[in-house]
Amino acid sequence: MTMGKRRWVWGCLMLMLVFGACEWTSPTYPTQRPPLPTARRVTPLQSATPQPTLSPTPWPTATITPEPAPHGLVYQVLPIRAEVIPGQPLWLQTTTDGTLWLVTDKAVLRLRTDQKWWLPYLQGYPGKVIGIDDRWRVWVWDEEAQEVRCWDSNNWTHFGKDQGWLPVQGEVRPHLWTDATGGLWVMTDGDVRRLDGSRWSVYTPSSLGMKEVGAEETLTLQLIYWPERKQMWLGSCVWAGPQAVRGAGLRWFDGKDWQPEPALEQECVLNMAVAQGRLWLAGMGTVYVSSLTEQGAFEKQRIQTGPSGLKPAYVLDFAFAQDGSAWGVVALCGGASCDSVRAVYRLRDDGEWQALGEVNPFLIQVVHNGLDDSIWALGQDRLYRYPVGGDGFQTLPPLHMIMVTEDQHSGQVWVLAVENKQPGLWSLGKEE
Repeated sequence: MTMGKRRWVWGCLMLMLVFGACEWTSPTYPTQRPPLPTARRVTPLQSATPQPTLSPTPWPTATITPEPAPHGLVYQVLPIRAEVIPGQPLWLQTTTDGTLWLVTDKAVLRLRTDQKWWLPYLQGYPGKVIGIDDRWRVWVWDEEAQEVRCWDSNNWTHFGKDQGWLPVQGEVRPHLWTDATGGLWVMTDGDVRRLDGSRWSVYTPSSLGMKEVGAEETLTLQLIYWPERKQMWLGSCVWAGPQAVRGAGLRWFDGKDWQPEPALEQECVLNMAVAQGRLWLAGMGTVYVSSLTEQGAFEKQRIQTGPSGLKPAYVLDFAFAQDGSAWGVVALCGGASCDSVRAVYRLRDDGEWQALGEVNPFLIQVVHNGLDDSIWALGQDRLYRYPVGGDGFQTLPPLHMIMVTEDQHSGQVWVLAVENKQPGLWSLGKEE
């Protein structure tokens, strides 16, 4: 089993524990869903075969009075009640206009601008939601039909083999990217795909000239959009059992073709982020940061040994504060595993990553709260706040974390969590 797959399994196990404690049973996607870049309007190809329109069922419009903040800097904005929200919540997402979306296993809803009610958008969708784009189109993958569909609030548009959508080996990842020309990107377990408005192009590792994987090896891929360069980047890592052994190639898309990146062709890329105009790549025990001016130039940053002498594996999640500081949750190698314990790290002025505090096996991600320029580490059952100018983390009372998303435009951080068996929408507040 690959490290990537084990991370998904570990996340699912943690969430199962949460659901068991909260009488909740639905699986969730633990991956953070950042806001999507602005998309150019394109006219989708409508299916030649008439398809039934699934109109949302009208729901009550009376407002709910938000409950008061139970403690400190975390505020409950809206309880998520079964009589209001159909299905079990899976994840949150924001679009670049600041709209917050809630996806359940039965519906897609958006938060009203006064933050007092969820508005229905789609109910009873056929398949798995993989994202909402900035045109408010809900994208759904139908595994049984082997096609992808989008809902524009009135009609379904279908994309199958005739529109370039090929059968998927494995799963379609729940995330969307939009490039500078309006192309829509998705990633599966074995390839990346781009929609030009009417037709999909499928890019496999072999078609991109990546090195072949052995019979006993597996390949994981990472995809990200770099808006300053108007480029899509695709990283890779080859695994032999639980051990990351090498990269299969690093590629970037210039709008027409994929180009190799010789400087890091052999490096395992396990995670990627774009911040401060630069590309950040997580390798084994190392972070590579691109030059601001020179294509193909990268700075190598070492991750220091963790608490109790644990060897660092790689950065699971990045966050960046307004003062330019970089933060991360780092997986540490303990016993037979390199993902069983984790710690929060910060990039020092000398270019090395240093651990802060003790290890925590339940850390999921780290986010920047733009309302007061603080860093928050999120675990399965607790929040930790680190004022950027402070000298340590502040531990907040327990909350069972499910999903976190950040509105990069406003700096608002939203949390889907459970307290006293009641799911709710929470906001990370500003220190007064």
